[in-house]
Amino acid sequence: MSFVHLHVHSHYSILDGMSKVTDLVDKCQRCGMPAMALTDHGNMFGIKEFLDYTKKVNGKLKKAVGEKKDEIGKIEKGDPNDPEVAKLKGTLPQLKEELAALEQKAADYKPFKPIVGIEAYCAHQSRFKEKDTSRGWHLILLAKNKQGYLNLCKLSSLAFIEGFHRHARIDHELLEKYHEGIICSSACLGGEVPQKIMAGDDAGARESILWFKQLFGDDYYLELQRHIMDGVNYDSLVDNQVESGNEEDRTPESVYKRQRQVNAKLLEYAAEYGIKVIATNDAHFVDQEHAEAHDRLICISTNADFISPTR
Repeated sequence: MSFVHLHVHSHYSILDGMSKVTDLVDKCQRCGMPAMALTDHGNMFGIKEFLDYTKKVNGKLKKAVGEKKDEIGKIEKGDPNDPEVAKLKGTLPQLKEELAALEQKAADYKPFKPIVGIEAYCAHQSRFKEKDTSRGWHLILLAKNKQGYLNLCKLSSLAFIEGFHRHARIDHELLEKYHEGIICSSACLGGEVPQKIMAGDDAGARESILWFKQLFGDDYYLELQRHIMDGVNYDSLVDNQVESGNEEDRTPESVYKRQRQVNAKLLEYAAEYGIKVIATNDAHFVDQEHAEAHDRLICISTNADFISPTR
């Protein structure tokens, strides 16, 4: 079974993601992944590039078939008395074999599917509250059809027009109005449900889950993540109680423990309320060797010293 990334950031997640859109698609193709969602933080800036490049990738074999047919056609129409043309005609059997192979590849090729999405910032209260300067809860929204795409565009635009207070934010009111055609998942530790779980607010987490389930129905998913980092002995970590809901505490040990604890509660809620779960990886760079450079990018975005032991 192929894995599909549904929580991916490109460099359009400013000072957070560092992946080029083209590199993401190429990596998925190399790994045999049939699709990918692009879910940049608070914006859809990369969507056009994502769709354009995917169209180009999916059209490569068709283009190669057309070029090979043109090459064969020019030779066949050439003057047979021309020595150069006569020489080229001798290559026709091989060229036709190559054409047949390309046509077979084109027939067998399954187009890579781009999934349009956004990791929205959802205000804790109203998008109009200027005093609430937090960026809000994270929320993954994916378009499942054209209406969903149009609604994502509307949500993203209104987040900047009406909800921009340090961050472009939507709220529950906008979700109620523009939820048609959208698949929703609970996001990372910065999501509404995980944040309430980490704060020990079981009743609040359940209330949020039921609100989303009522709004999105079967298109609402609970999202499981479990990230690890080289150099940390995770087997030695003890599952302590979650100390707080502070999403800014991002040491590898803390994130790992919190994700495991949140996942346990999410699975409990999923079974109780009949909600499906998805496994995602909060991807911010393409290859493992990019991790060190990304680490320095995060230092810039958080105004932290690289050598600080508490960053």
